[in-house]
Amino acid sequence: MIRVAGLAQSELSLLRDVIARRRPELLDVVERIGPSPLSEFERASLRRVIVDELCEQLLPGARARRRDLELADLLLHLGAA
Repeated sequence: MIRVAGLAQSELSLLRDVIARRRPELLDVVERIGPSPLSEFERASLRRVIVDELCEQLLPGARARRRDLELADLLLHLGAA
């Protein structure tokens, strides 16, 4: 499995999809993951988009779906990026 800055290729693809839909202006930040360090502002911006995606998808009492778990993993990786 190829990893970029701690992200599996499937995680990076999921992140691109979410960012492209919600905040396309951040796609260049996603493309820079790995080759150059992200600023705290950039990491926080990406995390905020992921949190927004999770909040929109999860209903109180609903069981987490696989995609939701993958998004949660992305949050952990971006916190350490």
